[in-house]
Amino acid sequence: MTNYSFYIIIALSLSLLLIFGLVLPRYRDWDSLNQEILKRGIEFRSQENYFQEIQRISGKLKENQDSLSKIESALPEDRSLPQVLNFFQKAASQSGTTLKHIVPVFVVLERGQNIRTTKVNLVLGGDYYSFKNFLSLVEKSARLIEVENIYFSYPKEGGPFIFNISTKTYSY
Repeated sequence: MTNYSFYIIIALSLSLLLIFGLVLPRYRDWDSLNQEILKRGIEFRSQENYFQEIQRISGKLKENQDSLSKIESALPEDRSLPQVLNFFQKAASQSGTTLKHIVPVFVVLERGQNIRTTKVNLVLGGDYYSFKNFLSLVEKSARLIEVENIYFSYPKEGGPFIFNISTKTYSY
């Protein structure tokens, strides 16, 4: 009988040695690999959701392209003063006023922002209705233009009114 118990103890110890020496490390490797696969799967689904959200937003941007182009024209990236002066020249000719002088005053960078302010003084000649049309064109312009001051005078010879206007335009 002692012989069988000796073999049982040796067989049991060998099986425990095999389990703890060979099988358990493989099981730990397999378990850590499964955990890594699960983690990568979650990352993959997260990235997939992220790209679907980007595609959805891109679709919305394409739907609202008209509004975005209006915003872009209101605050153009181009800080070109000739564009602003050209706009005032066209608005004056379309409204029936005569543009006598354009005086660009200065360009200022707003503090803490990327928005530049360009101040322009205009001297226009014409009657009240053509001046009103000019202001209407400036107001309806997609570009952000702020009229700060308006001064007018009537010459003694009976000619047209003279309008002095101080404006601000914005760009970024």
